[in-house]
Order: sequence, then structure tokens, then C-alpha cells
Amino acid sequence: MRRAAPTIRVEDLEIDTAARLALGYSEGPLALGDRVGPRRVVALAASLHAATGDPRWRPVPWLSRRAALGMRLQD
Repeated sequence: MRRAAPTIRVEDLEIDTAARLALGYSEGPLALGDRVGPRRVVALAASLHAATGDPRWRPVPWLSRRAALGMRLQD
């Protein structure tokens, strides 16, 4: 019998803090995305996906939804 994978929410991960502390970044990826603008991040990722065909650049639904709704990434 297979077990369902646990659900992990972005809020649970403290992504920005981890990126700053562990990787030495000046700001985390969500803060950077908010500064640049979520719609611009989605457009850039979609362009890279179209140009390369690499699935890692496909915008994830979470990001696409937030951008479409005009929401910040850190909220």
C-alpha cells in the first residue's frame, strides 16, 4: 500500500530565510520575486521553458495563480 506524500506549504519552509542563511544570498527568492514582480517572473520562466524545453523552467501553478491574481509571493 502506497502512502500519500505529506503536504508542505510554502509558509512552512521559510524559504527566504533558508536561502539567505544557508546560501549567503542577499535576499531570498520570494523577496526577489516580489521586487521584480510575480508576473514578470512567470513571463521569464515561461520564455525560458519555451526556448529550452527544459521542464525546470515551467512556471509552477502556485506561482502562476499568485501572479494572475496580483498577489505577492510572500503573503
